[in-house]
Amino acid sequence: LWASTSGVLIIVEPGTTQGWRIILQARDRLMAAGAVIAAPCPHDGPCPFAPPDWCRFTCRVARSKLHRLLKNGDAPFEDERFIYLAASRFPAKRPPGRVIAAPDITPGKIRLHLCRNSGDTADSLITRRDGALFKRAKRLRRGDGFP
Repeated sequence: LWASTSGVLIIVEPGTTQGWRIILQARDRLMAAGAVIAAPCPHDGPCPFAPPDWCRFTCRVARSKLHRLLKNGDAPFEDERFIYLAASRFPAKRPPGRVIAAPDITPGKIRLHLCRNSGDTADSLITRRDGALFKRAKRLRRGDGFP
């Protein structure tokens, strides 16, 4: 696939540990072939996750009536987990960090779990005193870039 790509190659797998392992293998092979990892990784180092944790994202998908009946569910939506990789032939502008877990929002405080461009993960606490940064952090979801 990489040999036939002239711009960006995007690979999507289910958000399971097996899907994560596949993405990690593809990431290593693509980087060895000269690809620039544009997303989701904000760095070129090894993945900082270790089982039982892994990198994954969610997307809310509408359920049809048939889908609800087949799954015996009442909700008109389902949150699907996935993992992806975007590899580019061109330099990529990556964020300093990416939100890798649902933000923990409490009154006056937001705790973000970030994968950082230094190749590690860290928690970042943003408080109401941080003004505009706090307002921005309130709108963040898993997968968003963050300074």
